[in-house]
Amino acid sequence: MDQSQESESGSLDRLSDLPDSLILEILLLLWEIRDVVRTTILSKRWKDLWTTVPRLDFHFCDEDPNFIRGVLAQWKGAKILNFSITFISHDPPSSDIIDSLLLLAMEKQVAQLTMLGILRGDFEDSVVNAVLGIWAPNLLNFILEAHLYGTCLLDVPSLTKATLIIDDPPPLETFEQLLRSIRHVEKLRLSDECIQLLHEMKEKDMVVQFSNANW
Repeated sequence: MDQSQESESGSLDRLSDLPDSLILEILLLLWEIRDVVRTTILSKRWKDLWTTVPRLDFHFCDEDPNFIRGVLAQWKGAKILNFSITFISHDPPSSDIIDSLLLLAMEKQVAQLTMLGILRGDFEDSVVNAVLGIWAPNLLNFILEAHLYGTCLLDVPSLTKATLIIDDPPPLETFEQLLRSIRHVEKLRLSDECIQLLHEMKEKDMVVQFSNANW
């Protein structure tokens, strides 16, 4: 074995000697879950550690839905602190696919759900009239930063914080339904576009009363 090989072998040995808690901190520095999974080739001890990383981040333009399902099926941690899914494709998935993935994720006790990008990709009636349902009894924080077409309904009784950043304003009825789903939150952050929608709702007597929200 030459000196370079010995050096590489020594580095791998040092990686293997790291405590699991420190390895998990390293894995958390990798933003996308596909990169986290790839670390399994570094050391046998790393093989299953990725299955307990408490943050899962997916980019739907890069990931096949089956890959996301596979990751969720193998995940063994106690709770997902943040489940983030970004849609940056011109051909976003159907609401049925999103529903099935979110249902799998919520079974893992997700504390924060972050959804970014385009949740509806075109303006055909079949898409605009689609309903995206999120049932997440343990969810504490919901972040939606997206173009929202169609209806998004939440069943999130434990939710305390919500952020809505919707650049392309949906119909007032759609926005009203979304707000009613989260009217019990304690902290609510809205983009300027969402605040403008609130003013338009008020002009049409479409008022949603928030019981505890700090703006």
